[in-house]
Amino acid sequence: MQKVYVTETAIADWTEADQAQASTMGAAQVVHVDGGYPAWLTDAGVSALGYFEIPEPGDAPTGLAGARALQLQALTARKLSALSAMAYQGYTVTLTAQDQIDIMSAVQQLTAAPAQTTVQWEIVDGTFLTFGLADVQALYAAGIAHIQACYANAAGLALAIGSAATVAEALAIDLTAGWPF
Repeated sequence: MQKVYVTETAIADWTEADQAQASTMGAAQVVHVDGGYPAWLTDAGVSALGYFEIPEPGDAPTGLAGARALQLQALTARKLSALSAMAYQGYTVTLTAQDQIDIMSAVQQLTAAPAQTTVQWEIVDGTFLTFGLADVQALYAAGIAHIQACYANAAGLALAIGSAATVAEALAIDLTAGWPF
């Protein structure tokens, strides 16, 4: 397993507590992200801040139960990565829990305050877009659809992993298939 600690705080600005946290967790690598996650990091399955153990290609499972456990752990990382962002009108929009709350709040704000007709929305690349009520409602609906598609895909892959009859069959399941983004 590769141990990675992901932080939004620039490493140069870390407090002693930040350094101790990563060190205590035994992180082999510390990654600083600013605004978005590098493609290699997202591909590895990390899509949030904190400490992660990521299976490496050389990690050998023990028996069918080990192969299933390894695949389920990798599936969880893949699911979290897929849930973290979505494509919307040609842009990448983050979908953290806070983003979801902010989208719902924007819908409520524009519905309750008719004098305010638009909101500003920042997307992953730092661009600000202006959304009206219909736009925010569409973003909300797209977010729900994206999240449900991620869970449906994860459920199907988890079923396939649980149904695998051999180690080779369990490890052959393509965990990159079927994600909406």
